[in-house]
Amino acid sequence: MSSSSAVYDFIVGNATDYQSAFTPAKAVESFHTLPRFSHSGDFSLLFSDDPDEVRDYTLGLLFIACFVMAFFTVWGFLIMLFKCIGPKYMGVFSGHPYREAGAFAATGRIIFGLSSLMVMIFSILAVTKGLKNLDLTTDEIEATNTDVLKIHDEFVGISTNLKQVAREATPVRDELVDFLKNDVCPLKPLSSTETQVRILGNVTLSAMEKLDDFIEEQLKDLDEALELVEKASSDVDEAVKKTDFTGAAAAGIMVPFFIIPALLSVTLYFAWFEVYSEAYYCFTTYLLMPVFIVMVIFAYVAAGFVVLSAEGNADWCSGGAKSAPEGTIGQIMKQHELSKGMFYFDVISFYTNQCRTDSPWEFLEGYHFDLTTAQDRVDTFTNAIIATTPDQLSQECGVDYNPTLQLLVQLQTYTRILSDSSQRSMDLMSCQNIVPLYTATVHESTCSTSITAATWLFSCFFIISFFGMLMVMFRGACYPIYYFEGKELDYSTSEDEAGLQEEETNDDYVDESMMDTTAYDQDTLGQALEESEGEYYGEESVEYEESTYGESQYSGRN
Repeated sequence: MSSSSAVYDFIVGNATDYQSAFTPAKAVESFHTLPRFSHSGDFSLLFSDDPDEVRDYTLGLLFIACFVMAFFTVWGFLIMLFKCIGPKYMGVFSGHPYREAGAFAATGRIIFGLSSLMVMIFSILAVTKGLKNLDLTTDEIEATNTDVLKIHDEFVGISTNLKQVAREATPVRDELVDFLKNDVCPLKPLSSTETQVRILGNVTLSAMEKLDDFIEEQLKDLDEALELVEKASSDVDEAVKKTDFTGAAAAGIMVPFFIIPALLSVTLYFAWFEVYSEAYYCFTTYLLMPVFIVMVIFAYVAAGFVVLSAEGNADWCSGGAKSAPEGTIGQIMKQHELSKGMFYFDVISFYTNQCRTDSPWEFLEGYHFDLTTAQDRVDTFTNAIIATTPDQLSQECGVDYNPTLQLLVQLQTYTRILSDSSQRSMDLMSCQNIVPLYTATVHESTCSTSITAATWLFSCFFIISFFGMLMVMFRGACYPIYYFEGKELDYSTSEDEAGLQEEETNDDYVDESMMDTTAYDQDTLGQALEESEGEYYGEESVEYEESTYGESQYSGRN
């Protein structure tokens, strides 16, 4: 087994411990395949230097969001139009109460009540399913970013230590190499000690020459990569802080969506059971309903922005030929003119593909192997000199080995420090350490938890907007039938008002005419009654006289 492959096995380790198949949330494909109307769905175009490509992708994202907001905006304008038309033609849709109890009034009140219940239910789901998953996503990303920063800081320390120790070790190594290149035993006593010294000197020289400049050039590339990692981590940390929805923030946003519909439901029950409260209805009309309308507007605007971000999230998780985030990452790096062979590109590709590509750490692997070899050679050479004693070896070979022993002892310390540092750096960069951070953040958080959160938030905000608009449309149902009695409530238009006034004038004229006619008829009737009474009493008088006359005659005969 070669030196590189031995350490490569250490970097890669057992692939079954960390490699996993990418399984996105079901909603990823649904959002990714939303209509774009010939616009691209390639997320990497956002990072393009060509403004036309950025515009093309952005326009594709905007369609669904604009459609959602336009739908509810048009609905809102229709409600305003119904208000202007008035109650004669639009009835309760104009904001006025029902004129009479019945099936229509009951239906409107049921719709209003059920709508308020739906708004309250989905406001709770928006918090428990949507914002909670979004909070989990940000927490996971923040935790991973914290781990990355810790690895970055420790690796920066290791890199600094490697460079510092290498600078101190270089002159010692050079001096030892100069000594070993010369004849290490010029007297040539032909003893076993000479043979051992020459063999150890040659292998130590070979090990020292392999160390060369202690990977100084490679460490420069590593420093540049570490600077990019630090910048990316800072950007991620800032983005996470902007989208950090903790419990208090979530409650502050969604609690009104539960409380205000509940208060409006109380208004509805007052109307239904004919409980009249002037103060509460004023509170509903001039405060609750206007605030609720603003909340509905916020809900459908939020639904538009959520669906826009969900599409972008789905596109991020569906890049490249494999429809995976690794494809998107590769395309983004190409947009930044990074390519294979460049250290930063190779590192990102290595870990995002779960260590299935060539390792970018071959220089570190080889360096660690060379340090380990040099450490073994220096230890063996040092022990041999100490065992023979420097004075005896100097006497046999004719060379003072005391300075050489001091160089070897110093190199023992340096190689041990460098070997331990390189070992620790490989521990940090091992696939078993890095790949789980990547899969937890990208596969699980951004392509599963976050898209689930976006699905719930979009659904909840859309449903809240829909039923909220129904409540606004049927707002007249929460007033009692007799609410506007004595308040000059008019269900007619201006033309009807003019017609009613004309009819009232005509009615007054007819009433006056009828009164005059009645008076005339009463006078005539009075005269007729008097004449008839006179005639009646006259006939009676005649009859009375005749009877009296008859009686008098009868009496006379008697």
